[in-house]
Amino acid sequence: MSPQRCIYCHRTGDETPFSREHVIPKNIAGTLVLDDFVCKDDNDWLGANVDTELLRLPETLQAFAALSLPHDRDGILRNHFQVLGELDGQILRGKITGGVVDFPMQKLPGGSLITPEEGLEGPLSKMAFRTGRPRAETKSELKRLVAEYRKAPIGSTITSKVLGITLARRSGQPKVRVVPKRQPRPERLIAKITYEFLFLVLGRHLFLPENAEQGEALHNTIADSVRPKAVVLRVKPEESVFKPLHILHFRNDEDLFVMHVVLFGSIDFVLCLPPLVVASLAPLCEQVGGGVVGIQFQQRLDRDLKAFWAVRENAPASRIG
Repeated sequence: MSPQRCIYCHRTGDETPFSREHVIPKNIAGTLVLDDFVCKDDNDWLGANVDTELLRLPETLQAFAALSLPHDRDGILRNHFQVLGELDGQILRGKITGGVVDFPMQKLPGGSLITPEEGLEGPLSKMAFRTGRPRAETKSELKRLVAEYRKAPIGSTITSKVLGITLARRSGQPKVRVVPKRQPRPERLIAKITYEFLFLVLGRHLFLPENAEQGEALHNTIADSVRPKAVVLRVKPEESVFKPLHILHFRNDEDLFVMHVVLFGSIDFVLCLPPLVVASLAPLCEQVGGGVVGIQFQQRLDRDLKAFWAVRENAPASRIG
């Protein structure tokens, strides 16, 4: 029998293949991993549905840029954001290619078209020749329309009744902003990180019957298919400056379990649950000494450096690995 057992679906290595799971997602430069404890099916689902949640926060793109970290900016924008432009009171839909924002020809609410200054003839030609009119007549009218457009004053509209096209001459470059395609749900990712970090630190003791409530709360929040039970809050960081640092930090007190997830040194979340049973921490205390009430993990993003720290009651944290 395979000793592997998935911490999500509980299937074994005899039933399904396993793969390496990043506790902090790889797409934000996480290097803390679980080997042989998450099956490939669950790993793939988490990667597609949970690990992407932080990429929907504009602050993540800001952190990548501020810290000069390698990332697929175009891909993140294309997959998770709408690129919008505001011009003359109109909202335009844009796209980004090779780091350049482009606003293709598009119809405004009043029926007129707003067009890019460069490459105007190409999109207009495609539209004009769909009318079915004689090619020579269409070509001549198109040439006239473009010439009038080039000479028209800013803010005016130029109409071709023959082609059924009205163009609006724009007054400049749109003001660009990006907005998520849907509301980010980072609480799912924070719950996943908490669950996997606890398993990394506590192992199978996390699954003691007395901890069933915590496990159910985290699973519900990760799956997002039932009402989430874990309380996840975004908190204002002490410093708003991005740093090349990810920090995971949990503390288990008599009345409350609190997990801090601080990404890029500034994007800060807190997850709260009822306290873990003291027996869960016993093996950890045996390994690193008594009085342990929590664990802190730090990963540097500018160099290959990771460290674990033991958090003790009324005592400074001490490095343990």
